[in-house]
Amino acid sequence: QEEQQSNLLQEESPVQLSASKQIILVIEDDYDMRKYLHQYLSPHFEVLTEDNAFSGYETALKYIPNLIITDIMMPGMNGLELCNNLKNDFHTSHIPVIILTAKAAEEDLLKGYQSGAEIYITKPFNPLELIARVKSQMRRYTQLGSAASATSEHIYTTGGLTVNDD
Repeated sequence: QEEQQSNLLQEESPVQLSASKQIILVIEDDYDMRKYLHQYLSPHFEVLTEDNAFSGYETALKYIPNLIITDIMMPGMNGLELCNNLKNDFHTSHIPVIILTAKAAEEDLLKGYQSGAEIYITKPFNPLELIARVKSQMRRYTQLGSAASATSEHIYTTGGLTVNDD
């Protein structure tokens, strides 16, 4: 029955992504939490959902979302392994990751940051705080991307010689 529910929720995530909305990938094995996050985030963002880290990783490679929210405790690959894999893959290493989990011990928090996560939020959580943190991360990475592309347009490196076209 949960598989049927998962398929219904996935149908809510459009295949044709809006060019005007930033994309968030939610990876959460609990159907109710996944549905809640989808409903809460979708007015602000284009939301893709996956129920496990393996399919979440594939979706991240396919769509290159602007941000990923993942749980830690999932069957198969856990959220820490997923985060580590994302951060070590050239195609996804720039994507901010928010870990949203019930694991509240300081040791778990440290493992989350060591895996490469930018933010670690424990459940239960304040949805307004989640939205604020998501928007903050997206602004930060948009600004960093703009600064990097502006810099790379004006500096050229050839065989150890750097030339600035200003």
